[in-house]
Amino acid sequence: MTCSMVSVCQQCRSPLHFHHLKDINTATYNLLLTSLEGSRDDSEELESIPLLFPKSRKIYYQAVIQSMETLTKNTEKNCSFLHSLSHKKSNSNTSKVESEIFFDTVGSHSPTITSSNDQSESQETLSDKQQMLEHLFNTISSISDVNHPMCIECAETLIDTMSRHLHYSKKERDAYIELLKHIDDEILDDSEIEKIELEIQNNLKKEATAVKTIDQLKKERKNIEEEIKRLEKESLALNNEEEMFWKERNKFLRKLEEFQNERDAINLQYDYNVKLFEELRKTNVYNDVFCISHNGQFGTINDLRFGRLPSYTVEWDEINAAWGLVLQLLHSIAIKLNFEFTGFLIRYKLHPLGSTSKIERLEFQANSLPKITEFELHSSDDLPITKFFTHRKFDTAMICFLKCLKQLGDYLEALDPQFILPYRIHKDKIGDSSICISFNQDEKWTRALKYLLTNTKYLLAYITQGPPKIHS
Repeated sequence: MTCSMVSVCQQCRSPLHFHHLKDINTATYNLLLTSLEGSRDDSEELESIPLLFPKSRKIYYQAVIQSMETLTKNTEKNCSFLHSLSHKKSNSNTSKVESEIFFDTVGSHSPTITSSNDQSESQETLSDKQQMLEHLFNTISSISDVNHPMCIECAETLIDTMSRHLHYSKKERDAYIELLKHIDDEILDDSEIEKIELEIQNNLKKEATAVKTIDQLKKERKNIEEEIKRLEKESLALNNEEEMFWKERNKFLRKLEEFQNERDAINLQYDYNVKLFEELRKTNVYNDVFCISHNGQFGTINDLRFGRLPSYTVEWDEINAAWGLVLQLLHSIAIKLNFEFTGFLIRYKLHPLGSTSKIERLEFQANSLPKITEFELHSSDDLPITKFFTHRKFDTAMICFLKCLKQLGDYLEALDPQFILPYRIHKDKIGDSSICISFNQDEKWTRALKYLLTNTKYLLAYITQGPPKIHS
């Protein structure tokens, strides 16, 4: 008969239903009897095992067990034993495991299914039964390692586990029994005992030595650990130094790269400047400023014709401008060489003034100021009657120019014996022609001016780029 009290399995938390012992069927009753007979067989098997301890100890143990059983029976007077029964509900996918617990008939009777008065059982009776069950399960749980109640599946699992443990325990017990028999069968003589004692002494000495070695190794380990800590600190310091080194190295490489880039830029600029300097050095500025050439029988400077012919009359303005350029060129060369035009108590000063250039002659006398005479290096009168008187100062100015040119040529010849002017200058003549225009033919005077330009160009070429080739 099913009771309305419901509990849960303490292992899987499935719901459990409890039943009285009087509702037990024949199969369950036979199963209980069989289990009791099996327990008797186990007890007989235990009694057949030889004792490894005094018999009085076993008697004392059994007396204690009986006293505990008596105490348990008195405490759980109204309790029976626990039996599990499986039950499935047809209207649910989950199975609920039900257990059966049987009660004796002492006390209040359990209600039946068919009785109409069972449903009117008082709440107080159910509460008493619930408290009795809780007390029963608490008592069972306190004397075992498993919490109660439990369902049939959990009980079977527990039985299997305990059976395996019992099997292993029996094997271990049998092994200990065999070992004890083997030890009892072996009887050691005095020599073997002494040998064993000696071996024990040796082992103790070895143990002491090993302990000392272990202590020494511990000290060494401690020293090694301290050394490791010190080395770790050194390693950390070295890592910091290495990091600083790489930072400094990268900084230095960056500066070095900047310096190399700047150096390369400076070298490129230097190479460009050297190349430009070489080009400028080869460039004759005087040739660009004073372009000396020829045009037929005329010598020219900057395309200004220098001289006159009967067949082709050149204006005096053009000739005077040419003389101004030639005087400017000679004056520039003298400045470049830091040369002064001097003679015996005489000094010449050049005044290039274009078409109105002139030359000063300073005559030094004792205890007096120098006598200064100006000679105009230009002319403008073409009348034959006044030609002699007009050109006298002009001739003197041209002769002074020849003297200055000869002094500069002699100066360079003294510095370099290989230097020789193309046309020899002597007094008023250059080559075989006189520089004077008075009482002279225009062809010879024009040729003398051409020779003068040639010597001046040669002088210019020598001081700028070395002695040039002479072209007649």
